[in-house]
Amino acid sequence: PKVDTWDNEIAVLSPVRPQGKLTTLFKPASPRLVTDVDLHFNGDKLLFSMPDAKKNWQIHEVRADGTGWRQLTPGDQPEVHCYDSCYLPDGRIVFISTAVLQGVPCNASVIVGMMYQMDADGKNIRQVCFEQDHDYNPSVMNDGRVLYLRWDYTDTPHVWNRILMSMNPDGTGQSAYYGGSSYWPNSVFYSRAIPRQPTKFVGIVTGHHEGRVGELVVFDPAKGTQETDGVVQRIPGRGQRVEPRIEDKLTEHSWPKFAHPWPLSDKYFLAAGKPEPESLWGIYLVDVFDNMVLLREEEHQALLEPIPFRPRPAPPVIVDRAKPDRKD
Repeated sequence: PKVDTWDNEIAVLSPVRPQGKLTTLFKPASPRLVTDVDLHFNGDKLLFSMPDAKKNWQIHEVRADGTGWRQLTPGDQPEVHCYDSCYLPDGRIVFISTAVLQGVPCNASVIVGMMYQMDADGKNIRQVCFEQDHDYNPSVMNDGRVLYLRWDYTDTPHVWNRILMSMNPDGTGQSAYYGGSSYWPNSVFYSRAIPRQPTKFVGIVTGHHEGRVGELVVFDPAKGTQETDGVVQRIPGRGQRVEPRIEDKLTEHSWPKFAHPWPLSDKYFLAAGKPEPESLWGIYLVDVFDNMVLLREEEHQALLEPIPFRPRPAPPVIVDRAKPDRKD
């Protein structure tokens, strides 16, 4: 990927509405792709991934006021990428790295990333997951464990075998959390625990050969951990049954599409969303009552061109006829 042809930044939207002002929090000195943002529990700093001058991905940190930018992972390892980091409750950090120097069996040029851990200052790096294939998207659960996606390959129907796993922050106690011995879902990317819920989480359900965007689904493993047994609801889709279809490109023709969900409660979520194929990607406030409220979207422009904000009408707001108590 051409990671040095992107004109992007980490920005703050205030007030949180389509007409709100965007203020730069961090912008690379030269074109670089910036992604994988993870906010600290105290809200005073954040992690992100960005390529270095050698185009190797590295973990970076910056304070919430835009100061104190520093690179945490070492840049002296040729062909090693570090990305997709997550703060741990004890101050350490887990992240994904290609330091194992492996490729997937079907295409050795697809580099495998596995879970590593380091101190808050980037020192004492050690590997904590030892797989044949990829680990993805670590996040902290409400009980302090780490939730992550693992792809298995050998002796399995590998197109349908990305399993949500959990482990202790030090890498011990690794076990399946959702999707073991299941053909649905193919993958659940960007999974995050829902606040004040002991077992519920939200994630993006998608197929195998179609990337990481897909359907926004709430799960509760207390109800079940296989197929759709633990599905609480697809958003939007209040009151509708989710069918456990067995397809490679499971959500290719499903709209709206979502990515990067961030649960605010068991009813309200922030997420990147694309309502229809012709829509722009935007940031939406969505809820279990099938409302989608556009908070911000941007037109895509050529590299380094000004990006004017063009207000677009918000999508229709669909309110549940039961008129739920919004105080929840």
